[in-house]
Amino acid sequence: DLERRLLSVTALAINVSASIPDMATRVVYRGDHQRLHSQMEIGDFRQCWSIAADGAPPPSGTRNPFLRAVADAVSGTRGIDLGQGRSLDIVASEDFKTLRALELRDRPHGSITEIVVTDWSTAPVGEESFDTGDDRDICGDLSYFSHAQGVFALDLLRIFLP
Repeated sequence: DLERRLLSVTALAINVSASIPDMATRVVYRGDHQRLHSQMEIGDFRQCWSIAADGAPPPSGTRNPFLRAVADAVSGTRGIDLGQGRSLDIVASEDFKTLRALELRDRPHGSITEIVVTDWSTAPVGEESFDTGDDRDICGDLSYFSHAQGVFALDLLRIFLP
């Protein structure tokens, strides 16, 4: 929700390693509360964080953040320069209406993070999607951070809430 500065992302990783068969992470940014909430689950282990996000940059409008992407004639993808040698490649369907994947490239470190996108929709999202879970028994061991420098340097927030 660009207008209200709300973001909810759920990530699932499968076959992470021999000792970690799968893990799930959920990140919710609530611009109205100026907090970033994160829940990570690996097997029976669960950790939750609530991080103060004071000093949020002013909203740059409700414009689709992907419109900043520039077409690459060679690869057929569109990309967003994130600065400092990092970029985001956007892989979409042939008609560019459905997001298929994101590829975060970090040239200085020689790494690429590939994110496969499923169930992409631009339809309005219900308020329950931005429920942080802090008030339920989900996060019995919730850690609060009152001042986290660099929250807005996170690529996730820089991409979706420019």
